[in-house]
Amino acid sequence: SLFQLLRHRTRLNRLVKSANSSEVDKRLVSESVFAVVEIFTNLEDIKNIWLEMRFSISPYTKCNKEPCFILASVEEPSQIMEDHMMSLQSIGASRHATPFLAIVRQWERDLTIVSDTL
Repeated sequence: SLFQLLRHRTRLNRLVKSANSSEVDKRLVSESVFAVVEIFTNLEDIKNIWLEMRFSISPYTKCNKEPCFILASVEEPSQIMEDHMMSLQSIGASRHATPFLAIVRQWERDLTIVSDTL
């Protein structure tokens, strides 16, 4: 969440201030900050895409008495789900993902349910 990102950023800022003047140390800290922000941005993108995701339904004509519906084309949501699962695996393997691992694991569980449903 944003709170976790800010907390992690605060730790990184302290690290920057305490680092000696070596360019290597500053570069490593900068790379860490960039990686954390990139992970946060990727997770926010995944969240926003699924918040906006809409599924089309169509009537199923072989129902007995009551009308029933089925999901229409699921190609696009399936492709997005596969892409996001791969992104989450990559994020989870990152050494900078520690503050986000709970979020990553929850998304993996949620998308597995979506996959099983589709």
